[in-house]
Formats: sequence, C-alpha cells, structure tokens
Amino acid sequence: MTEKNYSSIKKMLLLFILVSLFAYVAIRSNVLSFTHDECLSFDIIRGDVDRANTANNHLLNTWLMSQSYYYFGGEAFYLRLPNLLAFLVYLFFSYKILIKSTSIPLMVLGVSLLLFNPYLLDFFSLARGYGLSMGFGLAALYFLVKPIPVGFRQYITNIFMALGFALLAAYSNLICVNLVITAMAVYTVELFFLSREQRFTVQAKRWAVLGLACTMSILFMVKLIQHLFMLKEHNELYFGGPNNFYDDTLKSIIKSSLYFNEYGEGVSMIFRISCVVLFVIGIVYQFFNHKNVQLLKVSAALMLMILATIVQHYAFDALYPGVRTALIFLPLYALFCYFLVCAWYEQWSESKKTKISFGLFLLVALCLPIGWHFIKNVNVDYVNEWKYDSGTKEIMNMIREKYAHESNVAQTISISNSWVFEPSINYYRNLYAMDYLAPANREGINCNSNFVYCLKEERDTLSNINDYTVIKEEYAADALLLQRKAFMK
Repeated sequence: MTEKNYSSIKKMLLLFILVSLFAYVAIRSNVLSFTHDECLSFDIIRGDVDRANTANNHLLNTWLMSQSYYYFGGEAFYLRLPNLLAFLVYLFFSYKILIKSTSIPLMVLGVSLLLFNPYLLDFFSLARGYGLSMGFGLAALYFLVKPIPVGFRQYITNIFMALGFALLAAYSNLICVNLVITAMAVYTVELFFLSREQRFTVQAKRWAVLGLACTMSILFMVKLIQHLFMLKEHNELYFGGPNNFYDDTLKSIIKSSLYFNEYGEGVSMIFRISCVVLFVIGIVYQFFNHKNVQLLKVSAALMLMILATIVQHYAFDALYPGVRTALIFLPLYALFCYFLVCAWYEQWSESKKTKISFGLFLLVALCLPIGWHFIKNVNVDYVNEWKYDSGTKEIMNMIREKYAHESNVAQTISISNSWVFEPSINYYRNLYAMDYLAPANREGINCNSNFVYCLKEERDTLSNINDYTVIKEEYAADALLLQRKAFMK
C-alpha cells in the first residue's frame, strides 16, 4: 500500500467516526428528556432573577440559550443547539490534532481517548455550559500545544487564539479560568526560551504584545472573578470536595468516565493507579527526551491546571473540582497520553515489524476496551448524571395525549411528584400548554392528587397506595407514574 493510499484510508476512517459521533449526539439532543438542571438554566432566561445568582448560570450558555429561545422557541433541541454546535468545534479540533497521526493505530488511540468517553459526550447533548467549555477548551489546547512557531507572527497568533478560546471556555464554565491562567504562563515561558535560543528576535515591543494579550485576558476575566465572588457570597460554590485532588477530582473523573458502571472497586483503583503512574513516567521520560514539544507543553499545562486547583483550595478555601466541574481534565489528560504514546512510537518503533506489533498492542490493549465500554453505554434514553429525569418527557406526553381530544377538561388535574421531577414536569407543562394540569411543586407527594410520579423506592411510602394503579414504569429513571383509580375512566 502506498503512503498516499494509507493516508486516504486514515482520513476517511477518521471522518466516518467523527460524522457518526456527531449524528449520535444530535439524535440525543433531539430525543432526550429535558433534565432538572437544564430546566433551572431555562428558568434564568425566562426571567428568574434568583436563579441568575446561582451556579446554574453558566454565563455564555445562558446567553446562547436565550438567543435560541428568542429565534426558535423553547423546544429542548433548540435550547441544546449551542452545545451541539460546540461539539462541531470539539470534533474539528480533534480532527486537526489526530489527522497528523503517523499511523492508524495512533489515530484510533487518539479518537478513543478524546471521543469515546460516554460521560463527556453527554454534555454536548444538554443545554448546560459544560459542552461549550469542552469545545472551546479543546480549541484552546490545540493552539496551546502546537509545535514551536516558525516566526513571531505565528507565535502571537497562537497566543490570541488560545487565550480567546480559553476565555470562551471560562465564560461557559468557571473552572476554565484556570485554563486562561495556564495559557498565559505557558506562552510566557515559551517566549523566554525562544528568545534565549534565538529562534526569532524578541524585541521589547514583542514582549509588549505578549503583555497586551495577557492584559486583555485579565480584563475579560474581571467579570468572571466578580461572578465567582458573588457565588461564594451566596454559598453557591458547593460542588466539589474538600480533601485533595486525588480523592475529589481524579476519583470522580474516573468514576464518571466509567459511566458509573459497577465494574468493581478493583477496576476503578487500577485506573487511578495507572493514571498516576503513567503521568509520573511521562514526566520522568521528558527529563531525558525533550524532542516532543507538544508533549512538553501539554505536560506543563496539565501540571499547572492541577497546581491551580491546589493553590485555590488553600488560598481561597475553594473546593476541588469534581465530576462535571472537572471535565476539562478529560481532554487535557487524553492529549497528554496521546502525545506520550506518539513520542514512544516514533522513538522505539524503528522497524516495520516493531511498528506493527506496537500498533496491534495499542488496538487490543487500549482501544478495544475503551471502544467496548463506549458501545456498551451508547443510548438515546438518558444521561447518567440526571438519569432519574429520563422518563419525564414520556409521562408528560402520556398525560397530554390522554386529554388531547378534550377541549374543556372538567376540572384542574393535579400531579404529585418527587421533588427532583418538579423542574422538568413544569417545563413540559409550559411547553405543551397544559393549563389544565396544576403546576408541580417540591412539597412532596400528595396522596390525594390525580397522578403521582415518583421514584420506585417511594411507592411503598404512599399511605393510600391501594387507591392508585401504575400506568407507566420508567425503567431507566427507576420511576413510576400512578393514576388515582377513582379518576380513571
């Protein structure tokens, strides 16, 4: 096979995977039930001032949702559209990074690390700021870890692009403020070494350009910092852990990446130890081999991001990020692993036979398990973070269809519910103009209501359970829709 044909096959395979993933995420954006926290974000754009002062207000996401709502309406797909489009950004820069792979096994490894994480993909199907932060965050990382620039113009272009995307990520998810700070630090150190090695002449005005880029970034961060202090004042920075980066961040990232599957504590521990050991090996390796500039940069970025969370914890009593607030570490660590393996592949795979053996090892030992885990969790029914909300859309459609042909409902219909279902029930009540249905509340289950929508575990707590019959069981949500027998026709 010629090199040109091999390159064409690699490109077509990569494009096929990316297009398939986008179709999957787009379908989920359209069919998934609107979730609890999405509804709270939607309340903000509909004028809920109190919600605007909570952590649910992801600034850029809120604004983009408001624009979608203004132009297209309140359907879930349109409210999720900004994050779906952010997935295009994520896919584009994944393509830019992975198409440069020197072999198909390396490319498939990169795809597996960057894209076959079911937890990460969930957030591109939701109307929250996390998908936006991942799309813009990977774009920032792409420019941040690019090889040594040929000239100063390319260098400064990389700076402005990286800082611009990092700021967009920060306005989408406040944890990415650390990404902005990290980018400024990496570029400052890079300019110092480039000037010392005389890669290009660094005059005073060029240092001034770097200073201007950093100053502009700081000015754009002022609003974010003000927002952070406001959230702290309102006790809204409650998501995370107080212990350490390993327990609160790393463990939660691995648990969420495993999609909360019960593989056993032993499997989770193996992943945790492997992540730490690989990171240490990668850092030690770079002391003896400085050739891979991209690996050096992504390693520096990862260490600075970790250091930033530790410093903020001790300086400002900030919690260590966990689960969805730590999402930025997924593509960051994925790039670290990818560039590290690429460096080993290029250094140690001198013969064709060795390259084939190395490639097969990557496919069988790494890509195959990751791919199996991803396929195992592919679904269009739920996102694991808000799995309990997976059936709300369907049960509300059932109630709506039941009264679709009745122009005048004789009485106001009441629905009682577990508190977690209140936002999504009211969202669909307003979306479907179900004025005959009384609004849901968080006061607990009322045993005299016409309908009850509750978690299965709450069924036996109903004092008059014999007065109700189950008309719908939502397996993914582990919930039941019950109807009062006296109200049934």
